[in-house]
Amino acid sequence: MWRWGRQLLWVGVVAFLVSLVWAWFALPAEDIPTHWSGSGPADDYQSRALFLPLLGLFGAAVTAVLLGVARLIGRSRRLVGLNVPNREEWARAENHAEAVRRLWSSMSGLAGLMLLLFAAIPLMSWLAVRSPDHELPGAATTLIVVFVAALTGWIVVVLRAFASPGSRP
Repeated sequence: MWRWGRQLLWVGVVAFLVSLVWAWFALPAEDIPTHWSGSGPADDYQSRALFLPLLGLFGAAVTAVLLGVARLIGRSRRLVGLNVPNREEWARAENHAEAVRRLWSSMSGLAGLMLLLFAAIPLMSWLAVRSPDHELPGAATTLIVVFVAALTGWIVVVLRAFASPGSRP
């Protein structure tokens, strides 16, 4: 399991960077829909020069926070802030290193999933630019459903990985 998190993080990083580079060339310089009302039409627009760097900073910040939290919790001898099954067992000295390894993997995987979601944002904006009313495409709903399903699956994987210190992830 701990390799999956790291791999998912790298897939997310690459997808996010490719998405930003692609969007720089695919999106118009001005009037990119960046926010939509509940009924569908765009209600806010930005320039490409503002939208893409801000999205890049946001993705980097979310990743830094998730990995920073994992690092801070991992440095705690008692795993303060870690909410997993059998926390007392994981906090024992003999299990600490494995708990930190699994924690790092779980947070890396979560960061990777978030970056995959953020990688789709430029595509959604590009599809909206191409529609007559700049409406959010129906694919956005599908994207959210797929993201929630993937996130739920990742949570199940993480909870199973922390079942007990002797278990295999």
